[in-house]
Amino acid sequence: MLAGHGTFILWRQDDNGVRVPMRRYQNHQQARQACEYYQRLGHKQHYWVEHDNADSDPSADGAGPPA
Repeated sequence: MLAGHGTFILWRQDDNGVRVPMRRYQNHQQARQACEYYQRLGHKQHYWVEHDNADSDPSADGAGPPA
């Protein structure tokens, strides 16, 4: 991952498996801070950050949490 370059997407997956891009951030640190904030809320949702490829659609199939 290029932690200093490009934009980063904060994703959410709910307990039904629905994946939603929540917001784009200009740097990895801001995206991670937001992700950690939501994780601390203790909901059933799962949050993660992905590097935003200019060639990819954030709503496309195949996007998901890291393996």
